[in-house]
Amino acid sequence: MKNVSEPRIEDILPIVDNRNPLYIIEGNPDLLPTNSNELSFWFSQAWPADGFRFSTSFDYTHFYNQTILDQTIDENSLTYVKPVNYQGGSTFWGNANFSFPIIKNKFKGHVSYNHNISNSFSIVNKVLNETITKTVRPRLNIDFTPHDDFALYLYSSIGRTNTEYNINKSQNQIINRKDINLQCNIGFGKKFFLASSYNHSFFDNETTNISEDIPIINASIYKQFLKGNKGEIRLSVYDLLNENRQFNQSTSAISVSQVSTPSLARYFMLSFTYNIKGLTGKVQRENY
Repeated sequence: MKNVSEPRIEDILPIVDNRNPLYIIEGNPDLLPTNSNELSFWFSQAWPADGFRFSTSFDYTHFYNQTILDQTIDENSLTYVKPVNYQGGSTFWGNANFSFPIIKNKFKGHVSYNHNISNSFSIVNKVLNETITKTVRPRLNIDFTPHDDFALYLYSSIGRTNTEYNINKSQNQIINRKDINLQCNIGFGKKFFLASSYNHSFFDNETTNISEDIPIINASIYKQFLKGNKGEIRLSVYDLLNENRQFNQSTSAISVSQVSTPSLARYFMLSFTYNIKGLTGKVQRENY
């Protein structure tokens, strides 16, 4: 499949952006649209009677006239940037998923694996720099639903991103991320329910020796009432440990970034919901 995408407006406007006097950007009205050839594959098979499911897919894209950044850094460390077209660059991603019963209708497992590879380019002082980024992410899900009034869900994943630069290899980055999520839903009878979740994310950069972990606990207790379960009153607490914040590590052809942003932390909420069609009283999630 062939794709064409136009340049961004800010990239083609012949205007000099000097809001940051140390990083000056100039648009390029001669930019051409980016062309790419894409090859995709997808396969899925299910055995409903036995509870097995399998799927796999991949996508490969090769770029032509890709927009990259041409940077010039002078003796005063001032950086001048201009977007230009370059003949090259590619991305590949693939994944596989398999779900299976451990105890039929009560205990189920799900494993998956994602693999991404991209190579991108930038020009620094007339020298072409190639960046290769590889990301792997295996995941494991466990569903435990022994009866209608109890459900326990476990999700865990490990992600590893390796970014290599062919000019300044000292800037190569290895970024790790681990996630653990545990959800528990309980029905107590008489339309009383408890829903709780625990999520813990771990971030680690082996190059900079920077690590961060963020634990989040949410919980709510609620009761459904009115005819046909049309009403619900719920008391919820979000971020019980008061640890919530946004944290992100990323790399690109021209930069390495790490951002930690304060976010809405611990708070309580009392809410009332009315649904004319009635509310679902199930504690179990729909099958994936």
